[in-house]
Amino acid sequence: MPTPLVPVAQYLRKSTEHQQYSLTFQSSTLKSYAEKNNFAIVQTYSDSKSGLVLKRRKGLVNLLRDVVAGGQPYKAILVYDVSRWGRFLDADESAHYEFLCTRAGIPVHYCAETFPNDGSMPSAIMKSVKRVMAAEFSRELSAKVTLAMTRMVQEGLWPGSMPGYGLRRLLVSNDRTPKCPMRFGQRKNLRFDRTLIVPGPPEEIAIVKEIFRLYAGEKKSFLHIAGRLNALGIPRVCNDSNVPWTYQAVRQIVLNEKYTGSLIWGRYTQKLRSNCRPVPKEKWIIVPNAFTPIVDRGAFQAAQSIWLRKTRRLSDEQFLERLRSLLKKKGRLNARIINESSLAPSSTAYEGRFGSLDKVYELIGYRRTDTYMLRRLSHTHMLGLYRSVYRRLRRLFSDLRATHQSPIARPRKLRFSTGVTIVVAVCPAEKTLRGQRRWRFESRYAETSGLPTLLCLCDGSNKKIARFVLIRNVSHIHAVAMLKEDDERLTGGIRLRHLRDFGRVAHRMSRIS
Repeated sequence: MPTPLVPVAQYLRKSTEHQQYSLTFQSSTLKSYAEKNNFAIVQTYSDSKSGLVLKRRKGLVNLLRDVVAGGQPYKAILVYDVSRWGRFLDADESAHYEFLCTRAGIPVHYCAETFPNDGSMPSAIMKSVKRVMAAEFSRELSAKVTLAMTRMVQEGLWPGSMPGYGLRRLLVSNDRTPKCPMRFGQRKNLRFDRTLIVPGPPEEIAIVKEIFRLYAGEKKSFLHIAGRLNALGIPRVCNDSNVPWTYQAVRQIVLNEKYTGSLIWGRYTQKLRSNCRPVPKEKWIIVPNAFTPIVDRGAFQAAQSIWLRKTRRLSDEQFLERLRSLLKKKGRLNARIINESSLAPSSTAYEGRFGSLDKVYELIGYRRTDTYMLRRLSHTHMLGLYRSVYRRLRRLFSDLRATHQSPIARPRKLRFSTGVTIVVAVCPAEKTLRGQRRWRFESRYAETSGLPTLLCLCDGSNKKIARFVLIRNVSHIHAVAMLKEDDERLTGGIRLRHLRDFGRVAHRMSRIS
């Protein structure tokens, strides 16, 4: 009688550094391994993302969620090698995810490695070495890519995406023979092709010149220029779509040296999937006269002189005195009024100098009378409701924790020790003109997370929660939405008669998902 096959799952992750790591090749290798070891592949998880960060890898996230929740139809997991499991910069992170599987009784098999994953000392040593090597490969590759891009920019080539309003990318061959202009989202299809920056359409060039003329010649503020362009119906093309002009959009044009024909690279860094952070200006890569300028150097310098005169040359007391004068003239202050002023520095300049506008208002003795304080009080009240729900759940479920805890952050994403994750969305109550009750759903995070969501519907006073509804997915409820009694968008959700049922229902819903 033949031995029954053991059901297993396979995890595939596509990598671009070698063709041998394609999903088809990995799947073929894992299939051969399964046939030799009496396995039958019954489920597949796959990713086409970098192995540095877990949150971008939906396949591995789903695998770990299924394993921790239990009830999965397989007894082991097949992976091509240690690097396909992940190139996590912290080797312990990779080990932790494997430990979650092992603790649930689902061992991980690295099919292309020369050592068996049997828990022995040689196996443990080799796995640790391989994990460190995988992380070091990512670091070395990042350094090489950064160096290559730096050299390309120094040679006048553009390695990035869209260069901004009024500029376009031009696809050229290796000897810089022009081929065709590139639209947003297009990529070169030949390895040896290159891209250059060239001036954009004549109408956009004319708008850029007009912006510099208004700012440097007529001394108009950024917000005034944005309002004039919007009033004239002049669109701003951004990512192949027309969007209105804003203060920041005009500011980025006036203060950016690229419109003088300079190629600027490295203003921000995000190496190894880290958070984006600015780079000091002395470390930027600036290549002057790399392409045809839109504005001459004199017009650009005149604009910079005006900007510097409004900010850096003023002392702290001069900053405050100009704001006092503006307050006396307008009677009130906010970021829009400050930005519209032609004499006072911008709101961002005040924030950079003093830390925040609240601090500036305190220094000049100004107390806001607009809706700002109402919004601030509303935020504080909502924060209290979120924390109240979190405290109630913690008292009922000791293994429940907020994934991100901060004195100023709402505990909106909760995770059990089993790995089951739930999003919390508090919905305040409102009344229509006819006196009908509605609940405002405004959690964009819950809408886009794809996770089961606990909707906390407030009572009429918005001081406590009237009912709890656990719904598998709220991606079909767009923020901001008004929910009514027996709303059809809540069909499929489970109303909790008692909050102590939350843990049982959440785990059951997670397994179904």
